[in-house]
Amino acid sequence: MAAISKNTISLKTADGDIHEVSPVIAKQMQTVQQFIEEESFETSTVIPLLNVKSVELSKIVEYLNYNHLIEEDSTSAASDDGKKKFNARFAKELSDCEMKQLILAANYLNVKDLLELMC
Repeated sequence: MAAISKNTISLKTADGDIHEVSPVIAKQMQTVQQFIEEESFETSTVIPLLNVKSVELSKIVEYLNYNHLIEEDSTSAASDDGKKKFNARFAKELSDCEMKQLILAANYLNVKDLLELMC
């Protein structure tokens, strides 16, 4: 059993890896948000993501982390420019196969901003 910190949410991918994610980032994934909102949810609960592999979850978390940091930036013009540059680089680095898998994972997790970027 993995040690769970109160400051993280544990997500278990289809290939068995456990990712520790901050609650702020985890809640941006609507599928995870719904799980967290259930009355029976405890911080020690490991949330299974049966349709998401570790590689895709890592990319989704990277995307969400960066965009969260940009949104905290106080200058909106700079944050919009930074977000556009990051999004362009993020999408360009993916092969067609990786993009397809990422779209499927983002759809399952209901990460709307990422879906809009990929489609």
